[in-house]
Amino acid sequence: MFAAPSHFLGRISALLLAFGAAALPAQTILFNQNFNGLQLQPSVQETTFSNAFTHIPPLGWIVDRSDIPGVGTPSIGVEEWEGWSYANKAFWILAGQDRRPEFTRGQGTIAVADPDEWNDIGNPADNLGFYNTLMRTGNISLPISTAPRKLKLAFDSSWLDQCCDDGDKFNPGGNNKTARINIKVDGGPTLEVLRWESAPFLDSQGKPSRDPRDNPNPFFKDDATNEGVILDLTSTLQQFAGGRFTMSFAMQNAGDDWWWAIDNLQMFSLSVLLGDMNVDGVLSAPDIDAFALGLKSVDAYRNAYFGEFPVDRGSLDSVFDYDDIGWFAGLMEASGVPNAEAAIVAALQPVPEPSSVMVATALLVGWVIRAAVTHQTPSSTPHHDGLPPRG
Repeated sequence: MFAAPSHFLGRISALLLAFGAAALPAQTILFNQNFNGLQLQPSVQETTFSNAFTHIPPLGWIVDRSDIPGVGTPSIGVEEWEGWSYANKAFWILAGQDRRPEFTRGQGTIAVADPDEWNDIGNPADNLGFYNTLMRTGNISLPISTAPRKLKLAFDSSWLDQCCDDGDKFNPGGNNKTARINIKVDGGPTLEVLRWESAPFLDSQGKPSRDPRDNPNPFFKDDATNEGVILDLTSTLQQFAGGRFTMSFAMQNAGDDWWWAIDNLQMFSLSVLLGDMNVDGVLSAPDIDAFALGLKSVDAYRNAYFGEFPVDRGSLDSVFDYDDIGWFAGLMEASGVPNAEAAIVAALQPVPEPSSVMVATALLVGWVIRAAVTHQTPSSTPHHDGLPPRG
């Protein structure tokens, strides 16, 4: 995972307006939900708050609370947090404090599964059963396009892990608060696209453990209370283009185990155009600054541009490095950007490494080597971004 911009919609909307209706947009929003349109009700068992929460999801969504012990029983579990709730963030913070205020990316109404607050009445996590809840979106249509596209899911998340200390009376060794995102394709399979578990280790029988002598859990997710998450779903869903699917967000096997809160859900597709480093659908001067940013820091580039790897747009092979400068400069010049080579060198200042002499050499040599292969397609293995070794 990696950090992502907290709000994608403003930037995407501005770009769509800039293109006009006739142009193929670089970004197409397929789905957007921030929960702020929901009607909230006063608190029931928590601190008095007039505009606090609701269990009624957005239109077309489903919330399953059937596997929450004591739902509807005032003496078992806190009603506001029985399964996925849609809560005023200020109310959620007031109810629990701890590290909840750290979720600054979430605003207004958020979706939250909070077994920590739920368990405050009757201690059901020790006596009755684990907290299992699911919310599912309505149908989302997949785009049909002959142009190369990428499919992304973005959301803001607050996750605090905890495990392995509840349920001895009904499921010893089973407490492992787990977050899952599944996609169910209409007429097709259910596909798991995210899985976070709270147990850092698994014992020899595969049960959750906090003992470092046991095997590391590959699905362990450490605390991340204010994170932007982007999932690339291209390879997962490309075979189903033109169909429909639903997404589900589940919390399972939770006891008195902190929370998972989410906000600002978006799914969008991105066009893929070689040299389009700032992902606006055209080759122009602003791509130079984005190209330079990618050379300086792959992480910074991915933060700024929808989690994209710069190699996908800025290289003809599987490695994005200074050797790509000559080819990219030629592409910019051919697209009508004057003095592209000088602009790239200026954008790279100060050059982190290699030196400016090496950059100049790359401009000359790289251009000669790559000019003949400008129209090749990039490698299908984009996750090998790299710069020349430092030191």
